[in-house]
Amino acid sequence: MNAREQILKRLRRCRQAVPDMPCPSKEFGPLFFHPEDNAESRLDWFREKFIALRGELYEEQGERQAAQRILELISGLPGFVQVQKHPLLERLQSELPALRERLAGSRALDCASPEYAQCACGISGADSLLAQSGSIVLRSSAAGGRRLSVLPPFHIVVAASSQLNGFVAPWFAGLQQDNSWSLASIISGPSRTADIEKILVFGAHGPKRLALVLVTGS
Repeated sequence: MNAREQILKRLRRCRQAVPDMPCPSKEFGPLFFHPEDNAESRLDWFREKFIALRGELYEEQGERQAAQRILELISGLPGFVQVQKHPLLERLQSELPALRERLAGSRALDCASPEYAQCACGISGADSLLAQSGSIVLRSSAAGGRRLSVLPPFHIVVAASSQLNGFVAPWFAGLQQDNSWSLASIISGPSRTADIEKILVFGAHGPKRLALVLVTGS
C-alpha cells in the first residue's frame, strides 16, 4: 500500500466515525440594512458615505455659488484644467465669466492621453449619484473615456441634488431601458490602496483628490 492509499484509508475511517448531521433550516434576513429611501434622507445618507470615503463635498445654494466654488478650487492650480462639455457646466460658466476665462485653455476631449496626464485638474458633470455607497456615476462615453476622471491628480464633479438616487440595484435596473449607456464609472472616493505594508496611500490608480460640487437649490 503506497502513501496515497494510506492517506485515503485514514480519511475514509475518519468519515465513518462522524454521524450524518441534518442541516438546520433557518430563514436569513437581508445582508445589509438601510434607512428608509426618500428624497429627504438621501442627501444625509450620501453625505455621510461620501465624506467617509475621503471625498470633498461642497453643497452650494444655486448655480452662481457653485460656479464660484469651482473657481476657488482651481484658482491656485498650475497648468490647464480639462473640462467636459456638459449642460450644467456650461450654465455655470455663463453665471461667472471669470470661471469661463479660467477654463478657456481647456483642450479637446479627444486629445492624447499624455496631455490628460499633464493637466492640473479634470472637471466632469455627473450622470447620477448613489446614496447607498456614496458614489458618483459618470458615463464614460460623454467625457472622452475614463481619462478625464483618472489621469489628472485632482477631479472635480458637478451635480444637482435632483440626481441623487437611493439604492444601487434599482438604479442599475433602470439602465436596461436606456441604450445610450455603454460604459459607466462608479467612483467611490479618491483613488487609494493599502497593498504595500497596509499603509493607506492616495492617488495610486487615479486622482489623489476628488471633490463634488453639489447644487442643492436656488
